[in-house]
Amino acid sequence: ETTLTLRFEPTKGIWECEGEDNTLKITKRLSEILVALEGLEKAQLKEIAESVGQPESNTHTRLQKLVNAGRTVRVDEDDKILYKLA
Repeated sequence: ETTLTLRFEPTKGIWECEGEDNTLKITKRLSEILVALEGLEKAQLKEIAESVGQPESNTHTRLQKLVNAGRTVRVDEDDKILYKLA
């Protein structure tokens, strides 16, 4: 499933597609993860989850949303998956 951003072009009287909508509403829980990453710089899922007091499964889901929105980056380093701010 993909969400696209549309813009109405009044001079042509048509809607134009501007591409995928990667905007993400930053909730309290997402904000907690972003703040934790500011202090941790780079960290594994478990460390981030412990830092914010959220279950790993929920933290993973939220991290993927942040990666997809371009707010965080997933890095493979020394056979570990790390996350950091974009």
